[in-house]
Amino acid sequence: MGLLSILRKLKSAPDQEVRILLLGLDNAGKTTLLKQLASEDISHITPTQGFNIKSVQSQGFKLNVWDIGGQRKIRPYWRNYFENTDILIYVIDSADRKRFEETGQELAELLEEEKLSCVPVLIFANKQDLLTAAPASEIAEGLNLHTIRDRVWQIQSCSALTGEGIQDFIFSFFSPKPSGRHELGLQKCQCKEEIKSRRMEMQELRELNSALKNTNLLLSDQMFFHLCTATAV
Repeated sequence: MGLLSILRKLKSAPDQEVRILLLGLDNAGKTTLLKQLASEDISHITPTQGFNIKSVQSQGFKLNVWDIGGQRKIRPYWRNYFENTDILIYVIDSADRKRFEETGQELAELLEEEKLSCVPVLIFANKQDLLTAAPASEIAEGLNLHTIRDRVWQIQSCSALTGEGIQDFIFSFFSPKPSGRHELGLQKCQCKEEIKSRRMEMQELRELNSALKNTNLLLSDQMFFHLCTATAV
């Protein structure tokens, strides 16, 4: 997974840190999940009006987790925290089926953000302790997660209330693995380089078309679209 790749690379440099962005709609259970991750008391939880920052350490790793409020009025400010994000954790209330469309739209918009391009995303299907909770597989299908091709992603069933599926899942990535390769970390780098290369090619085509205006050899809209499409393949 993307998280595993990042943590493995940090094993040889424990002074470095991993920046995790924790997002989701209001009442999804983000702050409770974060407190469970930090082994803190969850008996008194209040809605996050701004943001919380917690550092979680385990086996030489330091995770700096930014928990941003999910109220509708706060969501436009999410983009202020995208910079230098290593991992995106998105929390969904599995029992609030009426908001599946809303949370799916917010997630889709996050995945379109340039500053989050190729950032691994870990989706927690929270509140699995409730009888009305949809299973993670149903949520994944409803949100069309299988169509994500530009990054590593994973969906995990969990209960922030009981802690089930949170710490064991996260900290399982800290245990040493026999392989020393970082295939997914390389995928992330290669993905960013590919996107950068395509943007440069598109810009070159635009500049070429602009230059041709001065020679009355302007490319037709159809030809320009054909070249752009060929570049993107």
